[in-house]
Amino acid sequence: MAFTPTFLKSIANIDKKLQGRILLAITELSEDPIALVGDTKKPLVGEQKGLWRYRVGDYRLIYEPNEQTSKVVLLEFAARGSVYE
Repeated sequence: MAFTPTFLKSIANIDKKLQGRILLAITELSEDPIALVGDTKKPLVGEQKGLWRYRVGDYRLIYEPNEQTSKVVLLEFAARGSVYE
C-alpha cells in the first residue's frame, strides 16, 4: 500500500469518524482491491481507466491497483462532486 502526498493531505483535516471509515476501506483494499462490491468498489472508465474508486458515504477514495506487483496506490480522497475533476 502506498499513499500519494495528495491523498495524505486530503485526509489530514477530516473528522475522526470519517478517518475511521477510511481506515476500514484501506483494510478492505489491502485484502482484495479489485473485487467488485456492489456500489462500493468500481473501476473507473474513460480517461481514468485503470483507476478504481471506493465509496465512503458522499466521498470517494481513488486508487490504482497493480495486479503484477500486488501494490495499491491511494491517490486521492475527496467529495464525490470534486474528485473526478
